[in-house]
Amino acid sequence: MGNHTISNGAKLYSLENDINYSTELTDRISGYNFLIINDHLPNTGVGKSTFKTFSEMRKIGADITMLLPHQDKEYSFEGVETQLRPKPLRGIKKHGLPFELLSYYYFPRRAPEGYSLYHVFSQMLGRYCAFLDPTVVTCCDSIAFRVEHNHNKFPQHLLKKHFCDIKKSNRIVFVSEHARKDYLDLFDYDPDKTKIIHNGIDRDEFTPGDKTMAREYLDLPQDAVIILNVGSEDPRKNMQTLMRSFERVRRNVDNGLLIRVGAKRDETTSIIYELGLENDVLRTGPVSEEELISYYRAADVLCFPTCYEGFGMPVLEAFATELPVVSSNTTSLPEVAGGAALMTDPMDVEGMASNIEKVLDDNTLRSELIQKGTKRVANFSWENAAKETLELYADVLSK
Repeated sequence: MGNHTISNGAKLYSLENDINYSTELTDRISGYNFLIINDHLPNTGVGKSTFKTFSEMRKIGADITMLLPHQDKEYSFEGVETQLRPKPLRGIKKHGLPFELLSYYYFPRRAPEGYSLYHVFSQMLGRYCAFLDPTVVTCCDSIAFRVEHNHNKFPQHLLKKHFCDIKKSNRIVFVSEHARKDYLDLFDYDPDKTKIIHNGIDRDEFTPGDKTMAREYLDLPQDAVIILNVGSEDPRKNMQTLMRSFERVRRNVDNGLLIRVGAKRDETTSIIYELGLENDVLRTGPVSEEELISYYRAADVLCFPTCYEGFGMPVLEAFATELPVVSSNTTSLPEVAGGAALMTDPMDVEGMASNIEKVLDDNTLRSELIQKGTKRVANFSWENAAKETLELYADVLSK
């Protein structure tokens, strides 16, 4: 095996020493059992990162279980235990008041005992730290404090209360340096008890593919110029800039088509009709991972004008599928993109539109961005995320 390295942005691992490293790590965690607490299914960003890291930790040999609370039904994921909501509250809307009340007051008191260490895999579940010990918490972002209009008033209040309980944890993991700095600007917590562990990506699944075949599979027009956007339509995702930038691009680009992959909101529908884009925007709603990968392969450019991201998985997914990226230059995105995307202020509609047109018009620039993205995405893997997480567990338990 050659002398190659993979970096997750924080620490380098030599592939030649991988077997020895895994043996040493397995020895350090031997005799301990761990519980991951996560209420997100794998079809969400937080859920995907949790399940992928969990799966890799099991491959390494960790005695680890996942608790999936707050569910409407039982799930049969390997190594996962489901906790159901009380019957009268099944089917409630996520992030609504009943959901947040259960998340804060009900489920944290019902976590099983007897584990060596508990890992709360979301800042939105911080209340568990008041009842469990020792705990590690993964904090993806500080949206509850930084984006006041992202949730309704009382759910926002409860989300903030979760943050107060995060301070009781033994360690906090952040998915980016931005997420870490944002939290420490808000809360008094020992920086030495924090650790940055970047998300990974499945480079065996998110791979380049034939554009013609992808469009045929998705029943998309072969002659369209496709701008892709992936994620929710929450206010922080900045649908205003996305739609207004596309409206400007459409004036100069024949057969322009904007594809929005992710959950829909009525506010976005209003913007689309206001701008007269109803025949030029395709909103898919949630899709399977197979379909998502096909949308990346079918597109000509990813536009990601978000105002706030703790990490920004669509950027890596686009890099892995050799799709050039135009994004905002805020929060974690410069850190994740690493110079491999064209960036501008999220409120700069003209700048965002101009960058999209540059990618569409300049084949040399397009090739350069694809090459940079391919190189950048090689720095991220779920295996490294799992190894660093287990190292952290061993450090906590050795104190």
